[in-house]
Amino acid sequence: MNWGTSILLSIVQFVVLSVCHAQKDWTINVVMGQDVMIPCGVQVRGTLERLVWKLGHYNSTEPLAYLVEGSRSCNTRKKENCDLRSDGTLELPNVQETDSGNYFCVIGSDEKYHSQHTLVVHPKVAFETFPKSEDVFVAQTGPDEIVLAYTIPVCKNTDVIGTVTCDPPSGAKIGIDVTEIVCNCIHSDNVVDTCETSIPGKYMLGYFA
Repeated sequence: MNWGTSILLSIVQFVVLSVCHAQKDWTINVVMGQDVMIPCGVQVRGTLERLVWKLGHYNSTEPLAYLVEGSRSCNTRKKENCDLRSDGTLELPNVQETDSGNYFCVIGSDEKYHSQHTLVVHPKVAFETFPKSEDVFVAQTGPDEIVLAYTIPVCKNTDVIGTVTCDPPSGAKIGIDVTEIVCNCIHSDNVVDTCETSIPGKYMLGYFA
């Protein structure tokens, strides 16, 4: 190898390294039934000639989706419904818990550059029990004030202590213009389910003039 060839190879290596920049190990938390978009995360300057998404392992020989010279396709044997955008973003509609796993976006024919995305699909956070309007006790404590009493809801598929928040809470004194109770079930990944209960319009008188 002569001096000129050595310089040329150095330039080529610099250009290749400046074409792609990979970031790795994203974690994406979603709820079952949501549509998910997973960007490749490898920045490419110029035309994106070849991109492959792999599921489960970086060395998997069967791609989940691929983009080669403008042609895009998804492997329906791996995932029945998926789509691949021209920028390499992978779209997964109506994800289920079985879609959880590691997704790898691989760039280039030599597969030198890649990013890893861990998709975690949580079960839906939902109310097991929640207050119905007829179960809310309301007493009038002043000309423009009432107090509420109701059973605190119970959530399922959640992992947080003190998972339920309600506004206004049971036992609170509120203005008579407040018309509903809003309760939230909360998961550690900020997944929320909400229920609303109307406050009855008839009050038990409980105040002194």
